[in-house]
Amino acid sequence: MGRLVHPSAHLTIAPEAADPTRVSARLIRLRRTGTCVGCSAELQPGIEAWFHPDKTLRCVPCTEPWRATQPLDGGKAGASALAEGQRRREQRIAKRRKQVGIVGAGIAALNDPQHEQAWRDGARGERKTAQRLTKGLAKTGVVLLHDRRIPGSRANIDHLAIGPGGVTVIDSKAIKGRIRAERRGGLFTPRTEHLTVAGRDRTTLIAGAEKQAALVTDVLRVRTDHAVAVTACLCIVDADGLPLFGTVQVRDVAVLTTRATARLAARPGPLTATDIDRLTRLLATELPAAA
Repeated sequence: MGRLVHPSAHLTIAPEAADPTRVSARLIRLRRTGTCVGCSAELQPGIEAWFHPDKTLRCVPCTEPWRATQPLDGGKAGASALAEGQRRREQRIAKRRKQVGIVGAGIAALNDPQHEQAWRDGARGERKTAQRLTKGLAKTGVVLLHDRRIPGSRANIDHLAIGPGGVTVIDSKAIKGRIRAERRGGLFTPRTEHLTVAGRDRTTLIAGAEKQAALVTDVLRVRTDHAVAVTACLCIVDADGLPLFGTVQVRDVAVLTTRATARLAARPGPLTATDIDRLTRLLATELPAAA
């Protein structure tokens, strides 16, 4: 379960570009002698160095000190969902005020429709998930990032857990009803996997988690030179509908309780505390806090 970024002997992360556009440098193996712009050291053919868009070189040791000085924004769970619900509410009230005046706007403010309430419920669920994961992952060395913005999209990633076993993409869901995995198809039709909740097909939730994992994988593939496992799961906040025994899994995405999600995030692996810190800072920069 999960994805692997291409392997290498050591985890190395590309430095941030100095300019505001943050065009990434590339880690290359030198074919000819060069000079590091950071420490002026002579770089011999065959060693690895960072090649910047301005065609300058920087040795690997010179890329490390900046990370310790960068502020890390871990994000606030549920912040973007709460902000989206509030934005929709304000737009609705403003529209009502324009149509029927201040009295109508006041009445509208007293009656929030279900779709706006759903955003607030989602924010509460994400906060509850974050609290439980923080407690469950205490003293494990796993670091959590919350509510990360996806570049070029209004969507977000609810939680990222970075630990010895890699990165866990956690999509928090406050859904109710019996949750099951179904295999459909047979001898004459393709076999497909589906997620059902209270009898309804909710496989789109699986597809959403898969897209988030693919995005994180792409970030790591471009900016790291190491095998980093990326695993996605749906975390059900109050999981009354999950079976008592066994795990609901559709394709590579497991549907878990918060406790089981914490166990997945704390899985053993080859990453050291230094690796985890570097990955956390990379992901916090590339996927900034959404709100």
